[in-house]
Amino acid sequence: MGEAYLEHSFEVMLYGMRHGYVDIMDKAEKKALEVSPTLAFECFSPQVYTAWNLDYDADPYT
Repeated sequence: MGEAYLEHSFEVMLYGMRHGYVDIMDKAEKKALEVSPTLAFECFSPQVYTAWNLDYDADPYT
């Protein structure tokens, strides 16, 4: 995945979730937290959005 997570954080995070790549998922998640909740809602399944939103709300930098 290299540096793809910088421009495609959601896609890389989902790839990591599906295939068990925790390190890639964690790296992409940090970048994905910078995206608006509206965009996340449009891109994620309800289960993934709920988990993402819990991290988004807990992030002290947003």
